[in-house]
Amino acid sequence: MISPKAQQIIEERTDDVIDRAQKLIDSTKIYEKMAPTQLKNLLEMSSSTDSAKALEVFIRYQMARRREWMSNNFGEKLLSEEFSWLSDLAKQISKDTGDDIKKVHLELIRLYLGYAHRYFVYKKSETSKGEGV
Repeated sequence: MISPKAQQIIEERTDDVIDRAQKLIDSTKIYEKMAPTQLKNLLEMSSSTDSAKALEVFIRYQMARRREWMSNNFGEKLLSEEFSWLSDLAKQISKDTGDDIKKVHLELIRLYLGYAHRYFVYKKSETSKGEGV
């Protein structure tokens, strides 16, 4: 659990988190290759673990076994750019509030993945409409 102050700062940065999630989905066009259940599985895992490292390992595992995760460097960008940015943001929030950095980081990851999944589903449905499905 994180402090109300940390939660407030996260809420103030939610638009930034959403913008980054949407940018990753748009830039990689992963919705053209991946099934929604794959991102949903990652989102569900983020809710059931207290370890950001476990999520990173899961993403790397998916990258190794499913080509879609490598499409347009989606998996690598998710880890190297997005999780890194979320880690830096967690460090700043932790510094400002005294909250445990791991808990803040995980909260940010969950928020990010939730919005990424929602936007992915939207983009997937828009793509399907264009195909006459």
